[in-house]
Amino acid sequence: MPISRVIAYVVLGLSVATLLAVLAWGVAAIWPERAYDARTPEAMLDSAAAMVRDKRADRLPELLEIDPDVPRADRDRVEDLYARLGRVFGAAQALADTFAAELPGEVERLAAEAEGGGTNSILSAVASGRGGPFGGGPGDDAGSRQLAALLADPYALIDDGRDRLSVEPLDSESAALLWDERPVLPPFGLVLRKGDDNRWRFASPSRLPGLSSAWPRTEPEYRVWASLLTTVEQLLVDLEADLAAGRVSSAEQLGRRAIERGIVPLGLVFVALERSRREDGP
Repeated sequence: MPISRVIAYVVLGLSVATLLAVLAWGVAAIWPERAYDARTPEAMLDSAAAMVRDKRADRLPELLEIDPDVPRADRDRVEDLYARLGRVFGAAQALADTFAAELPGEVERLAAEAEGGGTNSILSAVASGRGGPFGGGPGDDAGSRQLAALLADPYALIDDGRDRLSVEPLDSESAALLWDERPVLPPFGLVLRKGDDNRWRFASPSRLPGLSSAWPRTEPEYRVWASLLTTVEQLLVDLEADLAAGRVSSAEQLGRRAIERGIVPLGLVFVALERSRREDGP
């Protein structure tokens, strides 16, 4: 092939690539990502439900406060954790969609059980702080099925349960989250706070009694928590791949795989966190 023709093809390829890049930029500029309202506590809860309906669960961390008192270096680390958490939320939503596409009968069965007090009672128990929802180990079909129910509809508490969520103002800049008119996760509850930008968000875990002790305090602990979120994301991605490849045939099998595959890596992460805290001292 003459060198002139080669050069012509290269120029043509670069021109097409440039045109596509310009078109992509133009589409993004004309149709930017949806802005979600959070100017009131109720609007923030509506936006959380809208993110789920829009298949943008990965944006839910936008509704989490970053403690304004944290140092700048820690703020960067918190932003990294929230970004990782967003990927976890997105992976959970993708898994739920694949579950429904590949095993619709199983998802329908889980939904029927929920109407009889299954999944809804689990969500109610979690919200009201009445204890853990799961049964024993990998061989416990009841526990595996309950876990599968949450994987099938991980955001029911936000979306389907939106009409059961409400807020009770505490002052002009904070409000308590309620489930069926009762505090969520008693005795401490979940608090919504108004930021300097006049947007409401869930209070940072680092500011909540009962949760602050689990929040990372040092750079090694932030690394461990980052590893934890990456591990959870990969677990969800692997489970979705199993569903898509037809390697899972029932809800119980999916729940068992989640427990079996998650218990060791997650356990190792928590061991690393405990070791890090012992080394750092009080």
